[in-house]
Amino acid sequence: MKRPFLTEAINFVLHFALATIGAVLIGFFLSFFVFILQKATGLSMPELGTAYNPWFWIPAGLGGYFVNRITRSRSACFVALVALTLLLALMSWDVSSNRRNPYHSQLINGHYGGRYWQYEFEQLLSPSDVACGASECLGKVLFTLPVVTAVAYSMGAWVGLRSKVSELS
Repeated sequence: MKRPFLTEAINFVLHFALATIGAVLIGFFLSFFVFILQKATGLSMPELGTAYNPWFWIPAGLGGYFVNRITRSRSACFVALVALTLLLALMSWDVSSNRRNPYHSQLINGHYGGRYWQYEFEQLLSPSDVACGASECLGKVLFTLPVVTAVAYSMGAWVGLRSKVSELS
């Protein structure tokens, strides 16, 4: 069923908010719940890092699947593309502004060229939180985590769109 452009645009905005803000909030609550359970039972779990923690992207993928199974919106599948584009634009802007900053030049030991991009990848895309340094992984929480949940949401939404809806007789 083809929908009007305005309907798809509104659906996209709603799916984007659900994939980035809603899924991250659900992931924080789930991570906190698991942390409390872990402390109460004395069990230890491996350190999963901030950006690629499955407590964030699994609920996002499931949410995308179930929500898009109901809404049947094609725009939900493009949430990841927009989120990835925004992250790449942010990284590019950050690299270009850091080239003129003496503090960041000191962080990369005065080496130019690919070092700015390497530093940016370590700050936002590394699986380990060790590279975050003094920023306490704020960039990963504010930028990378919503992109990861958006990708998982889009994948779930695509599967949900492709799945057949059972008809009640």
